[in-house]
Order: sequence, then structure tokens, then C-alpha cells
Amino acid sequence: MVTVVFQRMWKGMLMPQSGMQRFLASTICREKITQKMICEKCIIFSVCGSDPYHFDTKLIPLIMGHFPAGTSSNLAAHFAQFILKESFGQYDYGRALNLRHYNSTEPPTYNLKSIRVPITLIYGENDILADTTYNIII
Repeated sequence: MVTVVFQRMWKGMLMPQSGMQRFLASTICREKITQKMICEKCIIFSVCGSDPYHFDTKLIPLIMGHFPAGTSSNLAAHFAQFILKESFGQYDYGRALNLRHYNSTEPPTYNLKSIRVPITLIYGENDILADTTYNIII
């Protein structure tokens, strides 16, 4: 249902660039007094995680000029499926479309044992999307 809303409202995009974003980047986020209060704390840190001691405030206008860059709503839905199902599988289109795509009502899970290249996962201590409690060893 969320994907349908994104398709209708933003043509399948999540957080697409907008006139408001360009206005923030060119005005409010260029002023020293509003950079820290509004752009850093309210916008950047609320989405990316907070790291006030290592954040270079001179980058705020540059970041805000590209942030958010937008992504496919299907990518966000797929990420949510990982979390809700607590499994790492292919995109779930729903029972009927899964049958067409995968010849199964459920999407297949990825076989992580078939990966034969080294993988390194890098995250920041304040990354609000990273869950560091899982130790995955294959």
C-alpha cells in the first residue's frame, strides 16, 4: 500500500529533490546562525545520525544541495521487508505477482553461503540505520 502511495504522489520516488530543498540549500543552510540549528541538527542529523564532534559544518551547503537525492520507493519498501520479515530475500511483490516472478507465492531468500568474495561492512557508531548487535558469520 505504501508503494502505491509513493507511485501516485511522487512517481515512485522517495524523498525526491524539491524546490523547498533547493531553497533551504541556497538560503537558510548558507547562514551560519541557521546552519547548526536547522540544517545540521534538524535535517542532516535526524536522517543520518548525530556526530557533532566530527562533523564539518562547512559541508552543510554542499550536503543540502544534494540532500535528499531521492531513491526508488521500491528500494525503501524492500529495505522495510528485510526488517519486518527478519530475513534477507528478494523483493516481495505480493502472493500473486511473486508467483509470476518467482514461481512461488513467497520470494526466495538469498543464499549467502554462495558468496565467494570478501565483504566488509562499514558503519558509524551513530548510524541510526545500522544495527551492530548482529554478528553474522557464514
